[in-house]
Amino acid sequence: MAGSVLRSGKKSGDKTERVRFTKIYSQTLYNAATVNDPLAQYYLGQVYEKGLGTKADITKAISWYQKGAINGSDSAQLSIAICYLEGNGLEQDTTLAIAWLTQAATSGNAEALERLAQVAECGNEDAIQQLQSLKPADAADSTQTVTE
Repeated sequence: MAGSVLRSGKKSGDKTERVRFTKIYSQTLYNAATVNDPLAQYYLGQVYEKGLGTKADITKAISWYQKGAINGSDSAQLSIAICYLEGNGLEQDTTLAIAWLTQAATSGNAEALERLAQVAECGNEDAIQQLQSLKPADAADSTQTVTE
C-alpha cells in the first residue's frame, strides 16, 4: 500500500490516518535511507518530489535520488535521468541523463530503456551508441514480446 500511495501521489483513508501513516512511513524511510538502503533513498526522493507529508522540495528529492542511484536503485537512476532530461531541479544535461538511463536500462528498467530509445529517436548519437552497446539480454529483459 505504501509504495502505491507514493507512486500514485493519491491519498487514501481519512485525514488523521493519512497524517499518522505519512509521519511513520517518512520516518521509517528516512531511517532506512540514512543507512544506504537504495530503495528507501528512491522512495524518500519521491516523498520530497511529490510533497507527500512534507513540503515539496526538488533539491532534497534530487539529493536522495542521487544517493539511491549511486547505491544501485534503477528507479532512482531513472528519476535522476528524468531530472537531467527535463531540467527539473538540475541544469538540463542530456549526456548525464543518457548515462543514468543506460545504467538503469542495463539493470532491467524497461522505462529507462524506453526513454533512452526516445532520446535516440531524436537523433542523439550518444543515445544511439548506448542502445547499440546494450547486450541483447539487457534489451530482452527490459521489454515484453507479444506473440500471436
